[in-house]
Amino acid sequence: MRIGNHIPLELDTMSLPGKISSSKMSSDRLNLGCGDAFKRGYINVDLYSDKADFRMDVTRLDFLDEVFQLVEARHVIEHLGYVGSIKMLSEAYRALKNGGMLIIETPDIEKSFAEFLKAKNKTKKAKLLNWIYGLEYPGYYHRFCFPKEALTELLGHIGFDDIQFITPKYRTFPSYCIKCRKPVESEPHETYSIIRRFLPLKNDNRKEYLDSLNLEKIVIWKSLESMKKFVITGKQEYYTSGLESFRASGYLSLRIKNIFATRLGRYAKK
Repeated sequence: MRIGNHIPLELDTMSLPGKISSSKMSSDRLNLGCGDAFKRGYINVDLYSDKADFRMDVTRLDFLDEVFQLVEARHVIEHLGYVGSIKMLSEAYRALKNGGMLIIETPDIEKSFAEFLKAKNKTKKAKLLNWIYGLEYPGYYHRFCFPKEALTELLGHIGFDDIQFITPKYRTFPSYCIKCRKPVESEPHETYSIIRRFLPLKNDNRKEYLDSLNLEKIVIWKSLESMKKFVITGKQEYYTSGLESFRASGYLSLRIKNIFATRLGRYAKK
């Protein structure tokens, strides 16, 4: 299936969120990419580790919306690549309760390179290179390390606020740790996170694909502007205009448009 004339879309029912029922939810705290670091009191998720509670891709979580109070992803995001990171952060946002907290820890790429350039010892240089690039095993190599400014900007773009730097747990090599919050009023970013879930990880046209991940820059903001006017004025013409401008877009499939139209209706009624 294609989204308009642009981006291929995978929409099988098994990929939809919510396969894991609430009866299996032993905690409202989620540990993403746990590896061998199993944390008691958390639901531990990893694609490769047998120690995880659930073998699961962190860019496509099989949990319902708004079920966790805390999501931790320590030394995970650097393994995902830029696009994979957007999808993981969107999934964390979707799965968090309003007001819930996200904690991310990752290598400090700038300090790591600075230490490498200063190091005189070959062994230390080799260890720092492993720290920067990871190891050549499934789940261990690093695809994209975020400078602090870039990750902070991306978190704000996804919808998180109250973004703070806190002391990292891992300090043998340079790392940094960020704590941020999903706002109590999380629309429309919650809608963006749900729609991003349906976008594939690859597309031949890089610009079109990156644009599609920044949905609000293409079509959604036009719909939301109309919806905000509808909320303020109560005039039905703005509600109709919002839906029409969204449905006219060639970027998204009818299925996704229907999902978004439904959520716009909920947003307008708040």
